[in-house]
Amino acid sequence: MSEEHEEKGNPVMSFLDKTLKGVRKFLEEKNLLNFTDELTYLGLRKMIDFLKNTFIPMEIEGKEFIPDFQPAIITSIVQEPIDLLLATSLTPRKIHFMFPAKLYESPGMKPILDSIGAFRSTKSKDDMEPIQNVIKFINEDQDFVAMIPIDDGSREKLVKQFAGIIKFAAGIPTHIIPYVGDSIREYTLGNTIRMKVAEPIKVDKKISRDDRYMLAERIIDIILGMKEDLETKETS
Repeated sequence: MSEEHEEKGNPVMSFLDKTLKGVRKFLEEKNLLNFTDELTYLGLRKMIDFLKNTFIPMEIEGKEFIPDFQPAIITSIVQEPIDLLLATSLTPRKIHFMFPAKLYESPGMKPILDSIGAFRSTKSKDDMEPIQNVIKFINEDQDFVAMIPIDDGSREKLVKQFAGIIKFAAGIPTHIIPYVGDSIREYTLGNTIRMKVAEPIKVDKKISRDDRYMLAERIIDIILGMKEDLETKETS
């Protein structure tokens, strides 16, 4: 679909996209962009903390596995993009979310996601921008990176996605921390959102391709096992 056709089909989103990009360009020229982005992320965190402390109680099992200082890649499997942001409940430290490239670059989304420190997934094997972002966020900023596949029902696709995440982790190198949480869409007021965190997984920087795929299978099984534990506790 061409950009021109997309703009005609989404005039409101196109206008929003151009407006937000213009605002960000102005802030960058005034050397205020980084400061404003930090305030935006802080605002998001404050809103989530407010919801946790008032309307949406949360229980997090295994929170001790989230390091206080060291960076890491946080991962899970979610059904909806909104569930990605649940990871911010795991730590007060900044988390940079990797969004699917198609979603990230849809009209109106990129400026908003940029403002909270998010970045897009890889478009091709020659696309180095995402790995450069991950290296910066983890090695320079000492922040967390969230790389969380959105499940479409294909185990094979999940294995490939997690093998890619492991390749990112090996290239730095850094640990991978799997977690699971209840679906935000299925949440009903008065209930508790439950989350569970697994022990960090160390990734060898010299890990082979076959071992990457074996580890991908293992991480998927860990995540699905934790999801099953949450569901079992809910029905017990």
